[in-house]
Amino acid sequence: MDWADLEWEGKKSGTDDKNIFKYLGGYCAKGDSDETCTHSLMPVSAAIVDIEDLKRNIAKGYFKPDELDAEMLGL
Repeated sequence: MDWADLEWEGKKSGTDDKNIFKYLGGYCAKGDSDETCTHSLMPVSAAIVDIEDLKRNIAKGYFKPDELDAEMLGL
């Protein structure tokens, strides 16, 4: 829900902590009149994320690896 406070390209105007899971920060979820969203929200292991993507997200404050993650990923 904290994502609603962040700014990113393509963020739907009016996204807040109440609708972040509906809009996924972008467009409406399936079943709404504006069914344009193609995003899915699902957790993934940091081990399968490209290292450059991890570094970018760490730099932006979107991902904070714990000590074990940092060690395992060589961060």
